[in-house]
Amino acid sequence: MKQGIRVSFRVRIMLMIIVAMVAVSVGTVTSVGLEMRKILTNTNRENIGAIKKIIDARVSRVLREIEGYATLTARDERVIKGLVQEDTSGLQTYGQALISSMSLDFITLVDREGIVVARGHAAKHGDSQAGKYIVRQALQGHVAVGIARGNLIRFSFRAAAPVYDHNQVVGAVLLGYNLSSLPFVDAIKKDMQVECTVFDKTKRVATTIVDESGKRVVGTVLTNKDIAHTVLNEGEIYEGENQLFGAMFDTVYWPIRDLGGQIQGMLFIGKDRAPIVQDIWYLIWFLAVVIVGISLVVAVVTLVVAGKLTRPVKTCIAFAKEIAQGRLDTVLNVHRNDDLGELAQALKTMVAKLKKLIEQAEAEKKQARMEKEKADQAMREAVTARKEAEHARAEGMQQAAQSIEGIVERLTSASEELAAQSEQVTQGTTLQSTRTQETATSVEQMNATVLEVAKNASRASLASKEAKQNALTGKEVVARAVDSINKVHKQAQTMKSNLDKLGSEADGIGQILNVISDIADQTNLLALNAAIEAARAGDAGRGFAVVADEVRKLAEKTMQATKEVGVAVKSIQQGTEINIKNMDVTAQVVTQTTELANQAGNALNEIVTSSEEMFEQITSIATASEEQSTASEEISKSIEDINQVTQETAQGMQQTRDATVELASLAAQLGELVQEFRSR
Repeated sequence: MKQGIRVSFRVRIMLMIIVAMVAVSVGTVTSVGLEMRKILTNTNRENIGAIKKIIDARVSRVLREIEGYATLTARDERVIKGLVQEDTSGLQTYGQALISSMSLDFITLVDREGIVVARGHAAKHGDSQAGKYIVRQALQGHVAVGIARGNLIRFSFRAAAPVYDHNQVVGAVLLGYNLSSLPFVDAIKKDMQVECTVFDKTKRVATTIVDESGKRVVGTVLTNKDIAHTVLNEGEIYEGENQLFGAMFDTVYWPIRDLGGQIQGMLFIGKDRAPIVQDIWYLIWFLAVVIVGISLVVAVVTLVVAGKLTRPVKTCIAFAKEIAQGRLDTVLNVHRNDDLGELAQALKTMVAKLKKLIEQAEAEKKQARMEKEKADQAMREAVTARKEAEHARAEGMQQAAQSIEGIVERLTSASEELAAQSEQVTQGTTLQSTRTQETATSVEQMNATVLEVAKNASRASLASKEAKQNALTGKEVVARAVDSINKVHKQAQTMKSNLDKLGSEADGIGQILNVISDIADQTNLLALNAAIEAARAGDAGRGFAVVADEVRKLAEKTMQATKEVGVAVKSIQQGTEINIKNMDVTAQVVTQTTELANQAGNALNEIVTSSEEMFEQITSIATASEEQSTASEEISKSIEDINQVTQETAQGMQQTRDATVELASLAAQLGELVQEFRSR
């Protein structure tokens, strides 16, 4: 039972340390996980917001571009002549060539009444477009540009410019790009790494999102009424988390407005949250593995230290059992300079004192025997006196009567006094024996209690010392962790500085590209003007027209290359900004982790301090209990010896009393004989 209690207490201390470390570590993991989720979510939403701004800027750039195309096309003599002569075939051929050269999705030419003369993207003509706002603006002499809703093309970037002939509006040119096409949303996904959808009201007309079978969800309807109300009815931007086809997304929805300011649909971009969740779980699992490793190390160290400490304790217990069985010559082979060494030395001292007390008891027992022998000697002298009296009577009783009478009187008086004293001594001895027995019982009970207290205090002292050592080990581990985290923080700051420089250089490249793009735009416009002038010159200007066309193509290639480089630079800038933000997030997480590690170190310092105080107090209790136990054992042994001597003395006094009574009886008989002798 005692061995079980000792092991249980040791395991309890070990579990207390491990639980404390796990509690601190779990708190750290939880705090870091929640903070990382919050930071990554905010970063993701900020990136989505930045991408929305980039898309808006791209839309504005496209609108400016098609506005220039429409203006230049409206000035082309072939367009003017074709509209005046209503040359549908010629204008259709011209429109097809323009779509091919400018990468347009559509071009429509209408007369002054808004009737379609020709389309470059379709053979249909003769229908009226006069009811459309953008056409009315162009026929009224205004250049109009914006997003419009059509019959063949649901949503498009459109520009309309009036066509003049001798300062009279003879028609209008409409051209642009398809907004509700799959290439548009695919380009957004490729360049921005986000999902994109174009909504006609709440119906998806173009999207990059696919269902479980891998098919695009074109034609499906938005079921979230809050989003539809916010965007379509209130004209506001909606941002937030949404579940789309089984996956969670950080999303942004914003309205598509036509030239008249009416909301016709929505644009959507979203980013899957799965990578965020994956990163958070990876961090949690990593920290969990570290925690388990540290806990196992602490457990192994605790068990090893406990094993080293229990061996000398078992040796001391075996020695105490040998002494309890009376084998006082047993040798205790424990030589240490710690508390266990002091315990072993105290046990050795206790055995030496027990031997001394036993010797004293033997001496007292010997003294009692000598007293008994003296009483026996007095008895023998009385018997001798009796024999001498009888002998004197036989030889001459009359002569010795007076002498015998004196002897009888003295003997009677002495016998009575000795009997009275023997009675008193017997009563006192009996009372002393009773009290001594009661005292011995109480001392034995107290000694058992003190021994139990001393053992428990010794175990607690060992456990507190182990706790202190384990806490110190944990403190060193935390200190090393803090040093590593600080190194990571310095490296993160260096990387952030380098990324800042890269961002600045990318901004400079972006500015240069803007200048190149402007030059290419001007070159393209000049080439178009040159082509128009060459067309006017007829055959004489064909060579110049070829050169102008090559210059225009070169300008378009330059613009296209500039766009591609611009997209790459923007991607670099976006990646740099995201990396800078991520480095900031990493720095914040490292700082928080450092603070939490410092808090763990402070907690371990407090555990060390508490363990030291507990160790000192328990050691004092153990020492005092051991000293009290030793003194109690000595008292108990002395009382037992005294009780034994008292009992032997009582027996001797009882024998002396019996002999005295017998002697008094003999003296009385002798007195009667003397009286009888005198009467004769």
